[in-house]
Amino acid sequence: MSPISETFDSMSSEEDDEGERHPRRVKRYPEWMPKWDLKEKVQLLVGLKFSNPTEFKKALQVFAVQNSFDYKYQHNEKTWVSAVCKKNCPWRIHASWSNCKSFFQIKTFHANHNCGSHYHNKRASIPWAANRYLDSFRDNRDLKPKVLREMIMRDYHVGMNPLSCHYAKRKALEILDGIDGEQYKHIREYANALLHWNQGPLAYIQRD
Repeated sequence: MSPISETFDSMSSEEDDEGERHPRRVKRYPEWMPKWDLKEKVQLLVGLKFSNPTEFKKALQVFAVQNSFDYKYQHNEKTWVSAVCKKNCPWRIHASWSNCKSFFQIKTFHANHNCGSHYHNKRASIPWAANRYLDSFRDNRDLKPKVLREMIMRDYHVGMNPLSCHYAKRKALEILDGIDGEQYKHIREYANALLHWNQGPLAYIQRD
């Protein structure tokens, strides 16, 4: 994280050298796109817009894990959210609804984090670990919780306890079974379509 400090500028007009006020040009701020791939790097900046506080907090969680630190909420309300580094270094962030209440937006961001990695980081939660390493469990359903713990430590310098890794594996497998089950629901439709568009061949559905 770069050592920067930014504050949102919400002024709607500015004054020229002769003291006359003129409308300020509207600044376009980027909009957050939810990242389904948790391996993708999260970038936070002043002005970034979110659909609601929940989406902002999800992004903040992933950002903190990727940068190996934990934070605590100073304010966690429906209208505004403020967080600071858990070890009280200068890092802090504040977001609230826009004036028109149409989006949630980062208003202040002090990105200077100088207290090193946080080995104990509760932002590396069981749901986060399950979704972050879903592809690993898809490739190897026998992946051991111990190996998962080593992977998290290697990738993020965060220590996750063995029991949490066990539950993360179980949740990942539940997610995968749910995905596979949803796909199997449509297999009969696929077989009917195959017969309709390819006259002649037979389609068999084998059930375990």
